[in-house]
Amino acid sequence: ILLAWSTASLDADSGQGSQARTLRLGYSHDLGPRTRLYGIAQRDQRTDMTPGHSLAVGLRQSFGRGPA
Repeated sequence: ILLAWSTASLDADSGQGSQARTLRLGYSHDLGPRTRLYGIAQRDQRTDMTPGHSLAVGLRQSFGRGPA
């Protein structure tokens, strides 16, 4: 399980201070010795803007000799 939270101050030369916040939640599950399923959900928020959401799902297959 992955959980990440980050904040940043975006002080551009314009003199306006803006805050950015990002929250990520992910999970990885082994389906077999060389196959892994994963998913990540993310929420981004900047000051005075509507939040954005992202979702990624993937399948990883390792080729070769397998785990040592």
